[in-house]
Amino acid sequence: MSLFCDNRQRLVSRLKAKPNETRWIPGTFIVLQGGVEVPFNDTDIQWPFRQESFFQWCFGVEEPGCYGAIDVNSGASILFVPRLPPEYAIWQGKLHTLDDFKKRYDVDETHYTDEIASVLKEKSAQALLTLNGKNSDSKLTTRETIFDGIGEFRVDLEHLYPAICECVKNGPLKHTISIETDEGTAILYCSDIERLKNTDVEQVLDAINSGNTDKEVYSILENKIANEINCRIALQSLKKMIELESEWNRYRKTSSNAQSFAETINRDMILQQLVSLIVKSQDSEMILQGLRALKRDRFSRSTNIYKDRICNEVMIRATDGELTIPQLIRAVRILVNYGNSKYRNCIDMLWVGLACREHDIKPDLLIPLFRSLRYFQRSKNMVQIILEKKLSEQWLKLTGSQMANILNCLYGKESSQECLSSASKWANVSMTTSTEKDLVNFIGGLHTKKYVNENIEQALARYVTSKGTEMKDPHLIASIMDYCKDLRIRNSYILTECGKYFIRHGTQIPPTLLSLILAPFGLLNLQPPDPIEFWKMFDEVMSARFSDLKLNDALDILLSCTYLERYPIKLLDKVFSSYLMNRLQTQRDAPIVNHLKNKLKLFDATMSLECKDYRGSPINLDRNTKSLSLDMRIKGIINKIHKPLAHLVGGEHKLSRSVVLSSRVIKSPQEIEVLRYVCKISSEAHKIVMRSMCPGIPEYKAEAWFLNYVYAEGGCRHVSYTCICGSGHNSSILHYGHAGAPNNKVIQDGDMCLFDMGGNYCGYAADITCSFPANGKFTEDQKLIYNSVLKARDAVIAAAKPGVAWIDMHLLANKVMLISLKKGGLLVGDVEDMIKAGLNEVFQPHGLGHLLGLDVHDVGGYLPGHPERSKDAGVRKLRTARTLLAGMVLTVEPGCYFVDCLLDAALADPIQSKFLVPEQLQRFRGFGGVRIEDDILITETGVENMTDVPRTVEEIENFMQS
Repeated sequence: MSLFCDNRQRLVSRLKAKPNETRWIPGTFIVLQGGVEVPFNDTDIQWPFRQESFFQWCFGVEEPGCYGAIDVNSGASILFVPRLPPEYAIWQGKLHTLDDFKKRYDVDETHYTDEIASVLKEKSAQALLTLNGKNSDSKLTTRETIFDGIGEFRVDLEHLYPAICECVKNGPLKHTISIETDEGTAILYCSDIERLKNTDVEQVLDAINSGNTDKEVYSILENKIANEINCRIALQSLKKMIELESEWNRYRKTSSNAQSFAETINRDMILQQLVSLIVKSQDSEMILQGLRALKRDRFSRSTNIYKDRICNEVMIRATDGELTIPQLIRAVRILVNYGNSKYRNCIDMLWVGLACREHDIKPDLLIPLFRSLRYFQRSKNMVQIILEKKLSEQWLKLTGSQMANILNCLYGKESSQECLSSASKWANVSMTTSTEKDLVNFIGGLHTKKYVNENIEQALARYVTSKGTEMKDPHLIASIMDYCKDLRIRNSYILTECGKYFIRHGTQIPPTLLSLILAPFGLLNLQPPDPIEFWKMFDEVMSARFSDLKLNDALDILLSCTYLERYPIKLLDKVFSSYLMNRLQTQRDAPIVNHLKNKLKLFDATMSLECKDYRGSPINLDRNTKSLSLDMRIKGIINKIHKPLAHLVGGEHKLSRSVVLSSRVIKSPQEIEVLRYVCKISSEAHKIVMRSMCPGIPEYKAEAWFLNYVYAEGGCRHVSYTCICGSGHNSSILHYGHAGAPNNKVIQDGDMCLFDMGGNYCGYAADITCSFPANGKFTEDQKLIYNSVLKARDAVIAAAKPGVAWIDMHLLANKVMLISLKKGGLLVGDVEDMIKAGLNEVFQPHGLGHLLGLDVHDVGGYLPGHPERSKDAGVRKLRTARTLLAGMVLTVEPGCYFVDCLLDAALADPIQSKFLVPEQLQRFRGFGGVRIEDDILITETGVENMTDVPRTVEEIENFMQS
């Protein structure tokens, strides 16, 4: 805050230095008004807040709605902050006191904004200097300062704006040295520049380079063997000691066998001596083994002097270039498993050792080095530059599988153009000489990165053309075709050769690969080669293998045929066979069932419109046939024009008489596709954050990872709301991330992370929340709360369908969660009574979810003719109480939070407190919260979950460790 204090003093000094005709009378104050939050059009979402620049220059305040005053004569500063209702603590976190703001922003006094006039009167304010000027670039005038009671003071609009705009110090900055370089001007800061300038540089260099050259060399050599033996004994002793302690720990009883203070002191002394001997060896291998052994020490504090000693020795040896590349890789793998972030952060210093040993990086070491890249944080860019350089030098010596492994190590920002360029060069030179297995892996790596360029496409075309009949592996053909389909590579040479492969080997292709090989022809709208032979083989294969196909694969193949104007009439009996339909009925995953039914409906509609011989589906596909009243005049007009229009389009079966147009509440098919896309992109961005997460990083870095992906990979230009990146206690703040708490906490080991973020594409919003432990491993308490919320989400996903009231879904989620908390020992009593008492609102102080669309809290939640907002505790915060309809898109976001003010109120409430177990709840103080939020589409039979992220405890742990 010293920067802003200095700015205030500069401003006051400049005003006092004005000519004599502008003397400031006692009681003259500068008054500035800060920025306010601006709603996004007519919604309850705010634009990202940015402070008004003049107010920021003087006070550096992050929160909106503040005012500031400066006494021109004394220089005293006063900050006025909004007086917020107590319930704001639920949404914005702890409400800071006036003293908190005073200390935080280093001002002389703090008051509330409703006291501005009275405070200024108490200080005998006579004149107020406020802003009034025009920006020379925008031509806009500054906003006038307004507050209740300003009319009681004389306001000066003339002098403040030019003074604050031209405020500079007399002379250049002290304590700096400017150095001109090719890149620009570098400025060195020092608290005492004169002392630095007067330092004897030669003397400093001599002191650095001097050594004890008079040591007894022979005595050192004489003791070398003995020292080495002692060091090896020390290493084995250290390993054995930790091993025995681990075994003993399995059987000890903490109540009777706890170590005494004296025993702890003795143990620490022994460990220090052993570590000193190991370090004394100056043997890198031995020191790394010691570092690895101490990783298993569970008795010592997470940070201690002997871990510091051996870790520092590793850093020194790495910096001096003493560690080989394999040893550096091992050091990374050892340190990343240390429990305390202090030691994990040391990984960043290993880049110096890597730079020293850059010439030793061989092709076989590139893969483990790229795999280690994810563990570097601050120095990640430096390490990546080194590895990219070596890859650009050695790509020719790598196999396709090795290139694929390197590509698979990269994600997010790490998927650099340099690595992909090396992959492109490899494809251009080595593809034709590669084995089929290597090529399968290489194409898989490119597919994962969603990367293609002209070189790769031409290399693939050359490969399939030159190999022709020599290609044997159907997995290779499937990989090529699937890659072409997903990356829209419409290359006739590639698809022709793959089509010829199908003609030759169609009957030997495994059923699981048929869809990958056949579907791209239709999706890319490219006719297969030798149509007579191709379709002959197609009929033969489909007749023999249709029953072996998964329903989804079968539908993809048949839809592809319709795109090529080949209508599989002969296969209709197989498509709608009782066996295949039974497989659909036995499928328990509702999203998969809905996805398959949608494909069946699309196939049915396509055949109905395009194939004259098709007589419709023999089964009920749950089409929406809800009747609507129609103006008879409109109906008469439709009857008159229907036949002429039908003649133009090729028949009456191709023209519908009645089409229901969607409202904003009911999404159209095109809207649903856009929402699916933005949910997919947002899901992938969440997974990038989840996989990149580790303790020790600030919350805003996770926000940056998300923003980078949805912008760079998803094509989004906005997010749907300010990202919420809460960790630890912050995860209980429902709208954390606001201007007063801007995602700036450093994430700690053991923290629970709650990240609520959603991209915005073409105006349509995603709104997804993921909760997971920062270190990738759930504790038992974290599992209890997380699984309670997950069960609530699962119950809603299973029960939601058209005709169900949303308020019932909210209560169902609350009930399931309270039952789980009761089983976990946090609650006692009847769950129904808990809900009647409003206890559900204590742990989930928000609604189950909201409508989603062009606004993140979309319109139509409460409209005339639909249920009104309830005033009852537990359901009064729902954003809609409507009955669900097919075509609605909503969020399902149950949560469980430990908010101190709510817990305190519940414990003080005579009704709610009887359900609480205070001694169990106490350990969750500061825990934060868990929210699981999915974006769902209501279908005719249930829901389609458009969110695709790891959700179970096992899925999250496996994903974060992968």
